[in-house]
Amino acid sequence: MNNNIFLQFSEMMLNILLNLSQVLLISGLVFVQNLFQIIAFVEKLQVDFDWISNVIFCRIIDNYQIQYLIMHSQIFVFPLGLLLAIILCYFFAKFFITEIYFSFFKKRLNFRDGLVILLTGGSNGIGLELSYILANNHGKDITLLILDVQENTEQINILKSKCSKAEFISCDLSQQKQIEQAFQGIIEKYNCVDILINNAAVALIEYFDAMTIQSFFKAQQINLLSYMKLTHLFLNQKNFENKKEKSILFMGSVAGFQVGLKTSEYASSKYGLVMFNETLRSELKMQEKYKQVKLTIINPYQVDTELFKGFKTFFKQLFPTLSVKKVAETVYSSLIQRRNIVFINWHYEVFIFFVSNLPAWLKDLAGLITLKDTLNTLVGKKQKFPQQKLEKPLQIK
Repeated sequence: MNNNIFLQFSEMMLNILLNLSQVLLISGLVFVQNLFQIIAFVEKLQVDFDWISNVIFCRIIDNYQIQYLIMHSQIFVFPLGLLLAIILCYFFAKFFITEIYFSFFKKRLNFRDGLVILLTGGSNGIGLELSYILANNHGKDITLLILDVQENTEQINILKSKCSKAEFISCDLSQQKQIEQAFQGIIEKYNCVDILINNAAVALIEYFDAMTIQSFFKAQQINLLSYMKLTHLFLNQKNFENKKEKSILFMGSVAGFQVGLKTSEYASSKYGLVMFNETLRSELKMQEKYKQVKLTIINPYQVDTELFKGFKTFFKQLFPTLSVKKVAETVYSSLIQRRNIVFINWHYEVFIFFVSNLPAWLKDLAGLITLKDTLNTLVGKKQKFPQQKLEKPLQIK
C-alpha cells in the first residue's frame, strides 16, 4: 500500500517537473526572441523574426517523451532556449529544495534562551520594523539593543511596552572608537552579545566626482567598515564560548551585484560586504570555537524607504518595490531558520546570475535603458556629512 502511494506521488511530481520544464523552455525561447529584437533595434538592423513564431511546441505524451520541436529556420534558437530553460529549472529546483530544507528540517534559532540582540540602524526603515517584530514575538525572552546615531523616542517607548529589556545606545557608526566604546559598555552590562544584526546604511545619491571624498569614506565606514568592526568585536568578546547559539546577520543588497548610477559608495560597499561574508563564513567553519556561529546575508531589491526615494523600477511587474514590512519579515524568518544567502524572491537570484555574466558593454547598455528615468526622479535621503579639515596643514620636506 505504501509503495503504491509512493509511486503515485513520484509520478505526480515527475509530471509537474516535466510540465514545468516545458513552460520554462517556451519562456526561454520567448526571451531569446525578445533579446534578438532588442539587439536588432539597438544596432538598427532590419531583421525578420516571423520565423520564430513558426516554432511548434508539442505537449508531453505517454511515457514522458517530448516530441522534437519543429522549427521553420534558424534552429540555433532552440539550444539557446533549452540552455535558458535548464538554468531556470536549476534555480527553481534550488529554491524549492531550500525552502523545504529550511522550513522542515533545519534546526531553528531558539529565542527562549534569553538572547542579547544588537541591532544597528534600528531607529528607522527596515531596522525599525524589525525591532517591532522581535519585540512582539520574543519581547519577554530577549534583550534588544538598538545602536544608532539618533534615538527614536516613540520607538523606544513602544518597544519597552513589549520588551522590558529594550534599550537605545547612541553611537556614530562612522567612528571606530565610538563603536568600540559602545560594544565594551554592552559587554560590561549584559556580559555577552548573542545575535548581531548589521543593518545601518546611508546612500549619497550623487555621481562619484560630485561628492566629497570625505563623504564617500564616511559612507563606507557606515555601510561596510562598521559591519566589519562590530563583527570583529563580536567574535572576540570574552564570554563568547557559551551554550547559546550565535548569529551574525548582514543587510546586503542586490546593488552589490548589478550596475547602478549615483550609487558608487553604496553599491561598492555592498559588493565588499558580499565578499566579506563569503570569506568569513569559510574561515569560521575551519575553527572549532566558531562552529555554532551562523552567518546570514539578506539581499533585497529596491525597498520603499527614504534611502532611495524616487527610485523607479523599470520592470515593475517582475521587480516591484518591496515594502519595509516584507523585507523585515524576511530578515526575521531568515534569522530564525538560520539561512545563508537570501534573496527576497527566487527570480532575483536568476536576474543576478544573468547580469553578473554579461559583457561590460551590455551591462552599460542595460543600465542606460533601465535607469534612465530614475536619474531624473531619484533623490534619496540626501545624507550629507560635514567636511573634515586637518588641524595642521601637512608639510612635505
